[in-house]
Amino acid sequence: MVSLATTSSFVAAGDTVNITAQYRVTAPETATETGLGLRIHFNSSLLTPNNISLYPNALQPYGPLTDDTEDLDNDPLTDRFFVIGWVDFNAQWPGSGLLPLPLLEIQFGINNNLSTATTVNLSASATAKNTNFQSTTLQLCQKPSVSVTTNTPIVNEDGAGSATPQFTFQADQQIPAGCDDLVISYTATGSATSGNDFTPLAQTVTIPAGQRSTQLAVTIIDDDSVETDETLTLSLQAGDNYSLTTNSAATITINSEDLSSGLPEVNLSVAKLSVTEGKGGSLLLYVTRTPDNLSQPLEVIIQLDGTASTSSDLHTFPESITIAAGKTQAHAVLVLKDDAEQEADETLNISIAASANYQRGNSSNLQLTIQDDELNQNTSLPVTAGQPSTRLSPQQVQPVPGSSQWMLLLMSFLLGGFATLRLHAKKTGPTS
Repeated sequence: MVSLATTSSFVAAGDTVNITAQYRVTAPETATETGLGLRIHFNSSLLTPNNISLYPNALQPYGPLTDDTEDLDNDPLTDRFFVIGWVDFNAQWPGSGLLPLPLLEIQFGINNNLSTATTVNLSASATAKNTNFQSTTLQLCQKPSVSVTTNTPIVNEDGAGSATPQFTFQADQQIPAGCDDLVISYTATGSATSGNDFTPLAQTVTIPAGQRSTQLAVTIIDDDSVETDETLTLSLQAGDNYSLTTNSAATITINSEDLSSGLPEVNLSVAKLSVTEGKGGSLLLYVTRTPDNLSQPLEVIIQLDGTASTSSDLHTFPESITIAAGKTQAHAVLVLKDDAEQEADETLNISIAASANYQRGNSSNLQLTIQDDELNQNTSLPVTAGQPSTRLSPQQVQPVPGSSQWMLLLMSFLLGGFATLRLHAKKTGPTS
């Protein structure tokens, strides 16, 4: 049995990769064979063999590169092979006490054509008498580019009204099933601290072979401390088996729900949580405060995020709303832009940011759904949905009556009715 191995199955154009072949036998391990002839199959448009180091025991004939016209490894994607042989005429190969035995090491250069994966296969050109041959296939995979995002940019410390915070680690393509699992390293930074604000994280995540992404849920710790908003940022670290995209960091903000005595409590409210862009695409956002001490104005800081873009989907919205002295409420108008693009519904998260001048209540976060007015129009019907119309000849077309014709029709109706009434009276005669 001969198996192929390498330190990593993830490669990129211009890389070199060292592949080893290891020999062993099933029990009983006699370790005394005549020898072995081994073919190394590969795709010459993707791989270029550079250096070959052989096990230095017994005769080692090395054959030239040969076109695999007979598909000897049953893989149509590999087009070339070369043969290496180990021979001992005294049937003492490879020798006692040497198993498992490294047969060879091949260095391949990775060509620019590699886009997904390629394989290196083995087949036997000759085996010792009374033996069978088994081998493994090695798959080399293009290094993926990875990113990290989060669908929960703002969460509440106590978990109320918000989803479990979650980060998504994603490769730009599915990891081929024959490759290694992709292990991604990251660091956790921000004002939130591990063990106090969230449970400790492992610093690595794994995308299994055959998949494209994996998710990491973060458990937030609800403490009793009165504190400002805290952040947790996961940043991808460079690795030998992947490259980084521009989305190499993602941040969640943890809102503290703990209240401090002596500060007013502020909340948000809107009349509806769904609004359509275009006509009627505006909304009044109200900020309210408790009426404990109204002698001074109170500035409330507003944060916006979500899948909706504050530049392309919204008109300018203030970064804060000030509640005037003597008042418990203020508002601002949120106006949507009406674009001509047909797009899916988007979300807009509106929240009150932390401040030393107030404390946030249970309604300090809102999520709006922005509906696309183009999607609301009946634009999804296929052009074949309607029935074909029948075109009338000019003789069949009835002209629309003009004003004088309408008057004649009305007079005809009245006169006809009057004549019918006289005929009826003549037939019945006078009544006594």
